[in-house]
Amino acid sequence: MQVQEIGFINKDGKVETDDGRLFLLPVRGTTENGYSEVLIDAKAVGGGGVVARQSIEPYIGMKCLFARNTEKYGFNFAIIKENIMEKTKHLINREYTMSIDIDSQKGFTPVCQNELPVEGGDLIVDELNKNAEFAKLRVGSKDLHPANAVWIATDEMPVFSPVEGHGENVDIHWPAHCLSGTVGAELLDGLPAPEEYNFFVWKGMEPNLHPYGIFYHDLGNILSTGLIEYLMANIEIDTFIIGGLALDYCVYESVRQLKMFLDMCEEYDCRIIVNLEATAGVAPDTTAKAIEDLEKMGVIFINGADELELI
Repeated sequence: MQVQEIGFINKDGKVETDDGRLFLLPVRGTTENGYSEVLIDAKAVGGGGVVARQSIEPYIGMKCLFARNTEKYGFNFAIIKENIMEKTKHLINREYTMSIDIDSQKGFTPVCQNELPVEGGDLIVDELNKNAEFAKLRVGSKDLHPANAVWIATDEMPVFSPVEGHGENVDIHWPAHCLSGTVGAELLDGLPAPEEYNFFVWKGMEPNLHPYGIFYHDLGNILSTGLIEYLMANIEIDTFIIGGLALDYCVYESVRQLKMFLDMCEEYDCRIIVNLEATAGVAPDTTAKAIEDLEKMGVIFINGADELELI
């Protein structure tokens, strides 16, 4: 039995349907720059009616009509020429979606210049709230540090210098930030209170703990914050929309932890979407590297919630 469907060619060289399902293309080798070569119906791309072996690179982002055989592997597909460069939104089913606001606190914004101010960090609230409009569940987190934290930088132990003699769960010195009871520890204005989220994580509360990711209290990814268990209790969730601060540190590590967990569980087949308008990075070079690394892991990046659409 053959089924015809509409999809588009994504940047990974796969056919992606409007509801997010992925199909491998009939690969016949690779080009010099690493893009897959595939068999394409040349009639659909201005050829002479023969099936041609071509690089997929020129067709990334284009709509395609493909016929897949439900009884055998493989399918044939054709590019729809008139829809070249048409923008395709990511379709979201709210019942199976979770949004996550990572450490969206004043201590990581210009509101608190003496802490860890991230340029643009105070401008992400609207997009975080838009992310949540697409989600059944909303999760949040906070750094909540004590004033006697062993990683707080001093004149003798400057920022980024290693922390020694205090165990394996602190790595380098940082400016004092997000200390319990201070303005820096507060969530950004316009976000829900912690108790209004469906699940909330407080981290880094012990003097000798300074985790970056929101899934574990320690740097060895052993002591769970409870969020892993919350995901397991909501196993139907297959899409995660993420924002927060800062992209190149806590957001990066949290997404990496999430991806590693999902990859270990065969029952999970999920999308992770990071909204770049709902986050900001500390430095351009580390931010670019974080995005590059996460993209290689299969994380999807969007430039605003307007690239999402409810179904």
